Amino acid sequence: MLADAASGSASGGSSCSWQCRLLLTSGRPELLHLPDPRSYFSYNKRMICAAVKWLHHVVVKTSCNMLPGNVPKCIARWLTVGPLSDRGFYLVLSKGETGVQDDDDQRERASRITLYEVAAAAGVSKSTVSRILDERLPRSESATAKRVRQAASNLGYIRDVSAVNLRRGTTSTVGIIVPRLTDTVMAMIYEELARACLRVGRFAIVATTDEKPEAEQHAAETLLRRGVDGLVLSSIKVGDPFTQALRARGVPFVLALRTNGDGPASLGDDELGGYLATRHLLDLGHRRIAMIAGRSFASSAVARQVGFRRALHEAGIGVNEEWVLETNFDLDAGADAASSLFSTEERPSAIFAVNDNIAIGAIARLASLGIEVPRHVSIVGYNDIPVVRHLPTPLTTLRVPFDQIATRAIELLDNVSRSANYEVRLTAPTLIPRRSTATHRP
Repeated sequence: MLADAASGSASGGSSCSWQCRLLLTSGRPELLHLPDPRSYFSYNKRMICAAVKWLHHVVVKTSCNMLPGNVPKCIARWLTVGPLSDRGFYLVLSKGETGVQDDDDQRERASRITLYEVAAAAGVSKSTVSRILDERLPRSESATAKRVRQAASNLGYIRDVSAVNLRRGTTSTVGIIVPRLTDTVMAMIYEELARACLRVGRFAIVATTDEKPEAEQHAAETLLRRGVDGLVLSSIKVGDPFTQALRARGVPFVLALRTNGDGPASLGDDELGGYLATRHLLDLGHRRIAMIAGRSFASSAVARQVGFRRALHEAGIGVNEEWVLETNFDLDAGADAASSLFSTEERPSAIFAVNDNIAIGAIARLASLGIEVPRHVSIVGYNDIPVVRHLPTPLTTLRVPFDQIATRAIELLDNVSRSANYEVRLTAPTLIPRRSTATHRP
């Protein structure tokens, strides 16, 4: 209950007229706002207690007896005081002993604190509080913003996201669809997408498909039934018509890492990456270069192969098609491909693996065959997953800036409804030379 009181003589003879507000609700703190303490009270606790005693008298007279009768004697241990700009100060009064409180009580109390109460404590308008606490906006470090955040923290304010979303007609959630989270690259892009969502006040929900079209459709339907505002697809395959179905239904979506050429996309510049990997091996003197190429349904793998072929063509070297192997993307695929490449008399002096897992599998199999990296063969991977720098022979690879790709994907998702054009943003990878590549020795 919010009680407004005006006094002339109720305070024990004071002829001054002033107003105060006392918020009394069971299960949470009481908030007291005194408009101009400089005129009537000092900031010391004794005088504040006198004010509370006076208020108690007024509240009791109005039949609201929630404050204990001995407030003036025990208020000191229950009192928190803070400045309220130049118009006054605020008091937060706890109804019980200070110390650890029950978690359920804390949640119940915090869930009831409103923007109005934070605004009163900080001495600003409700709209100012709303703007400062809006996670979608850049964080302000002004004195007012700091005061608002401190008041919200003191009061235990927790933003009611469901109410905000109901007012906006959104859920502030984004559905992320990836093939699997056991794949380090897909786990990394999901984590970066989740961080990018949080930076703009959204929350990411993930679903996996195991590269199965029916699972992709089921994942999308499940996420849409849960009210996500849009989808980020990292599972799309070349030629997949799924994006057409989403567009026909008016579902906002963005493609990340992979594309079918039919929608806004945030991608790594995979053709450039394939070119840089191959150019690195050429610069080391290698001319017999093989590629473990992954699957052609992944646009990223296709583009890396285009870059591989372009680099060889510019160097005047023909591509040995028997050394371009289409495989899965896992460790076993790399091991099997290495066995195949080194089962004949003519062998490559260098290998470009379309991802790091394939490269790791190839290195392990070559070691079992007595073939040393880089003494007998140089190997370049792709993605720069964390483990490759810690291998016995650290892997030369292309570093993909997953954080930038994710940030741009969420930006594109926000722009989907405002633009009729499909924008594709490419982010360049960086070659990271390590000890798995060396100068060719004939």
